[in-house]
Amino acid sequence: MSFVIKIANLIVGQSAIDDLKLPETEAWCTFIDNEVKESNKRDAIKLGGVSKPDPNLTSDDEDAVMDVNMENIMARFNSYS
Repeated sequence: MSFVIKIANLIVGQSAIDDLKLPETEAWCTFIDNEVKESNKRDAIKLGGVSKPDPNLTSDDEDAVMDVNMENIMARFNSYS
């Protein structure tokens, strides 16, 4: 199902860029308004409170961002269990 959601997002995104006319059938509108919208909302939630790493960081920057304090690491671990 995630593949179908990905394709639907690409179609909707491309139609906004190229001003494409999508068929406005009841089934398509219901699918986009319900399933795709809810799936996108679920996919946007950060898991574990950690965001994705910034691809522009160098290896030196990554070391500065990494938490090496064992007490902080264990405190986060204990809060999940």
